[in-house]
Amino acid sequence: MLDGQAWLRDRRDGLWRRATAQDLAPGVLILLDARCGGYLPDQGWSPDSTAPVPTPGPAPDPPVFACVEWVSLDQHLAETEDEARKLVDALPGLPESQQEAVILAARYHDLGKCHEVFQEMLRSGGGDPPDVLLAKSKAPYSTGRSRRPYFRHELVSAMMLAHSDHWHGDRTDHRLVTYLVAAHHGKVRISVPAQAEEAPAILGVVDGDRTPAFTLSSGETFPGQSLRTADFRPEAGGSWTDQAQALRDRADLGPFRLAYIEALVRISDWRSSARHDGPVEVSLEELMGTGRGETGQAELTRKTQ
Repeated sequence: MLDGQAWLRDRRDGLWRRATAQDLAPGVLILLDARCGGYLPDQGWSPDSTAPVPTPGPAPDPPVFACVEWVSLDQHLAETEDEARKLVDALPGLPESQQEAVILAARYHDLGKCHEVFQEMLRSGGGDPPDVLLAKSKAPYSTGRSRRPYFRHELVSAMMLAHSDHWHGDRTDHRLVTYLVAAHHGKVRISVPAQAEEAPAILGVVDGDRTPAFTLSSGETFPGQSLRTADFRPEAGGSWTDQAQALRDRADLGPFRLAYIEALVRISDWRSSARHDGPVEVSLEELMGTGRGETGQAELTRKTQ
């Protein structure tokens, strides 16, 4: 099926390239040439079919939606917490401790966007960004390219919470909150996926990276921190996988309840992001050609940030 007619967006630089058999792995998205077949309308995926896949007739380009204003990190976190509170109120049945975990995870989910690598990316396309920590860039003022391949802001968020205890009280299920924060994009869950990056980076985060001090409108002050990656590195005896598996196997959670509350945090993030979305005067073709990375095409269809 590949035979030079399949493409993927390389996570290292955000650019499109032809896919190879070695690229096929769980979670990888592959773009196939419809002329090569592989799909039948009445059967779905059909690898043995060589009949061209029929395409719909010409239609007007759908409007492209993106973030239409600069959104501060503090504002996005507060709005995501607000959406989480609405969700747990509308969906009774969760124990109070798990409701609190969802709300706190929403409040803290994007803390890692304070990292200088992410801030540089949001400001990389120019424009006139405000002089505050940002969570969203105003379209189209972001290249979506990080200077570190594979960089994941949610891993930074989890490290900030895992290595600090000032943000939670005795009754807070802090391990569950930290897990939900790490998992809100589905990239860091039971383990941290290995990538073809040079040690000591792990998903673009380097041991010793520092985050700035800042205070949220909810009252918490996060001091500047030096990030430690050891807990997230299996080869270094990291404990992250053990902790995540313990949550999965807990009698009050289990895999299905855990997945359910993960979804609540993710939906809260989507809904808060949608508050600032609107149509933008840029074509999909232009966006596809920019080589956008973590915040690229997916950002502009409101699927990642």
